Amino acid sequence: EVGERLDFVYDGSTWQVEPDGRIAHACALHRNTAQSSVGPSATKLLLNNVLTNTAGMADTATNNRIDIKRDGKYDIMCSGAISPLSDGERGDLLVYINGTGGTLALFARGYSSLASATIGVGQGKQRTLAAGDYLELYQGTNAAGSTSSSAANEAGMPTLCAREVL
Repeated sequence: EVGERLDFVYDGSTWQVEPDGRIAHACALHRNTAQSSVGPSATKLLLNNVLTNTAGMADTATNNRIDIKRDGKYDIMCSGAISPLSDGERGDLLVYINGTGGTLALFARGYSSLASATIGVGQGKQRTLAAGDYLELYQGTNAAGSTSSSAANEAGMPTLCAREVL
């Protein structure tokens, strides 16, 4: 991979391998405009803006997801704001490994206690992932037929991040 190295040091009698100097794979994507979803099913958020992409993990042109390039442990985080929600309604952000038929990697939920509210949700978790896995962010609400939107302002833009733990 670009930016990685393996250093061999000769001390005059033996060769030693120094720490590998790997660069952690990291990617952060967000959506910079609002996107609507109709409850109660979850809608995949079309993440269209790259914040960080150290290893070519970002796929915003075709699949709107993070592609894992190397086996390992990753800190996965998601955040966003969902509105409008009525009293008693909830907003969810879900991160799936390998699509909705795969594994639910992360789940964040918030509830409204107002007649019309914007709620912020976020969550983080460490997961073991394999090269070839991918992460997608979904948004939903429990209100049947209700339309909710991801916030379009900078504080509430839906964001999905993955950072390798070395």
